[in-house]
Order: sequence, then C-alpha cells, then structure tokens
Amino acid sequence: MIPPKSRSCTAVNNVPPAVQADPISQTLQYSNYISNVTITGTDIISDPLTIFTIWRVNGGVTITPGLPLSLMLAKAVCSPGGSNTQACNWALSSIANVSQGSYNITAAVADDDNGRTPITTTLVLKPEDARVTFDSGNPVAVKVATPGGNSGAFQLKVHVQEVAESGPPGAPGDINSAQVSVALEPVGPGSAVTVPCTSPGSVPAHRHAAVLAQRQAEQRIALHPVDLVGVRQVADEQL
Repeated sequence: MIPPKSRSCTAVNNVPPAVQADPISQTLQYSNYISNVTITGTDIISDPLTIFTIWRVNGGVTITPGLPLSLMLAKAVCSPGGSNTQACNWALSSIANVSQGSYNITAAVADDDNGRTPITTTLVLKPEDARVTFDSGNPVAVKVATPGGNSGAFQLKVHVQEVAESGPPGAPGDINSAQVSVALEPVGPGSAVTVPCTSPGSVPAHRHAAVLAQRQAEQRIALHPVDLVGVRQVADEQL
C-alpha cells in the first residue's frame, strides 16, 4: 500500500485597506467652498476598492447615509504602487450649504473580501459675516415725557448686507436668513432693551450685492431719554 501524501494548507487572512483623509478637519462659513478633502485607500492591486459615506451633525445620534446637501464625491482615481499595491483617491468638494454646526463625515473604504476601514473628516460650519447699517430716515433720538415714563411709538429700519469675500473659496450665502436685533441703550439710568427685527420681504439669495431691509418691532419704551445714535448693532446671517 502506498501511504497517502501529506498536504499542508496555509490560511491567508484578508487585510483591510489602509485609509487616510486630508485635511481631517476644517472650519469655514456655511456657504463657502470647502477645501477639497482627499480620501486615500491603499490595498493589494488585485482587490477593487469601493467607498461608502455617512454623516451626522453636532455629535447627534442620527446617522444619515450619503453626504450633506451640496457636497460631491468624485469617482476614484487609482494608481499602482510598490509591493503589488494600489492607491485609490476620492475627492470630496463643493459647498455644504447646510445650517451652521459641526458635521462629521465618515467614509468607509472596502475591498471585495469584506475588509472595510472607516475614517472621519469634520466640517465646522459658521454663519456668514453680515454688515448692518441704519436707514438715514431713522430718528436720531426719542425722549420720554417724564423720567421713567413711556415714549411715543417708534420704529427703526436697518439694512443688512453680506460682507464681500475674495478668493476662490468665497461664495455668497442667503442674506434672507440673517437674524438681526437692535439694542436700545438709555443715556441715563435704566436697562438696555434688545428687540428683534423682521423683514417685510425677501431679496435674491446668494448675491453679495443683495441688501435686506429689516424693521424693528414698534416700541414704546419706559426709560430715561434714549440716544439712538449709540444703538448697538447685532447681525448674524445663518441658516
């Protein structure tokens, strides 16, 4: 009898792709172009690579597949490397155009052997800068009849415009989303009164030249004489 030949088997464990993202974090105004994020996956050249993305905002529990609103992920560009490897690059670009907040975008690069490696890049989105000017027809001062008494009814009108930006990343937002308030400060003793403003209409969005008119709610104030020239101006544009 011929004895059977011995055979040996070697188990080969799949190694998931190595993944990097650059930059890993950036801070910008919500309507500006992000700095392109390059996501790189590296694996053996025989393993095709695919990518999946999810995102969440402000560390919340809600996970959304895909990308925030206007962001785009380009198709992979792959090139061979040394030691029988390949590197595939994906470019994340464009404008997020979502509400201010901290957005974690997680990309998972997978091979065809169920190996998967995630990496997260963070976008910290802030409001656009806005400029407020008082209407030339506003009253300069409003006095009360007696100390501690009420003034007559009055309104202030302000004009809000986004601050122009230079360079390719700069892009105008929606000035209709501006939140404006007016603070009335007494000349003498008394407390300041902060009043929100509302707009009677809208203007074209995403134009630096657009100027939004806003009016303070009609006021009767019970303060010592109030000097409106010294009114503090507060304006933030945000979605």
